[in-house]
Amino acid sequence: MSTTPQNSDQGGLDEWTAALSVAAMHVSNTILQGKKLRTRDMALRSASGVISNLLRTMEYPRDLGLLPQLAWLAQQLTEVLDYIVLNAEQDDERLQTLRTLAASAVTWPILVRPGDEKLTALKIEKLKVGSRSPFGPSGDAGRRSSLVTPRNRLALRLVGRIQNRAECILFVRRNGGPAQRCTALEAREHLRIIEPGIAEKEHTRFLKLLREARGHPFSGDNLKIWNRLVTEFVLIIDPELRLFPELKQVKSAKGGKYIKTKEAIYRTELEKFFHPALKNLLK
Repeated sequence: MSTTPQNSDQGGLDEWTAALSVAAMHVSNTILQGKKLRTRDMALRSASGVISNLLRTMEYPRDLGLLPQLAWLAQQLTEVLDYIVLNAEQDDERLQTLRTLAASAVTWPILVRPGDEKLTALKIEKLKVGSRSPFGPSGDAGRRSSLVTPRNRLALRLVGRIQNRAECILFVRRNGGPAQRCTALEAREHLRIIEPGIAEKEHTRFLKLLREARGHPFSGDNLKIWNRLVTEFVLIIDPELRLFPELKQVKSAKGGKYIKTKEAIYRTELEKFFHPALKNLLK
């Protein structure tokens, strides 16, 4: 049997999508028939992995038709979480699990009803959203950084992505035990799987960045380090600055008199771009 995917432009499903559809149908039927899956978490991880990579590679107008399905899926997922938040007792393990996650988050998915601010506030309060986040709610609302600003939103996304990659690539759980550091070989293999778009020649540089990020928590004391890490991260994953519309101004910069190479110009301008945003997030 050929392992080369068929060209979807020729009509019908490509080989991989067809195989996924058949597997998904079998798993769904097994669940609906009341049979037990040996590893329900793996079924969910597999599905979320496909969805995550679809989201990371969205292009328009090609993927415009995916938006209604994504909106439906987002509502289904959020309804499940909201039901727990609104109906669980304070000592409920489900609520405790969600609260642990939400406390370290900056944003959290909840269903909103226009004009019903009390309901939204109740959910946020029950979850303690951002209460343990380094860029969570400030005691002084006047000093709180706003995610209305595109620069702040991009900086937050990149910090979160670096932190996530540091955990997923540098650490592993063996036989269900606690997370422990990977070997160098394992880390490189994780990197190839999780960030396939990064060129092989950049792997050493990328892993060094992740180790430094892991060793320096995002905080005011490490602001200068994180400004450099975020800049290097962008230069590694997007050296031509094509992935982030927020960086249009950086891409068009001419650079200083003695800064000649494109990468040097981008590095200087990116550091100037991200510094105030990262500082704002830590207020």
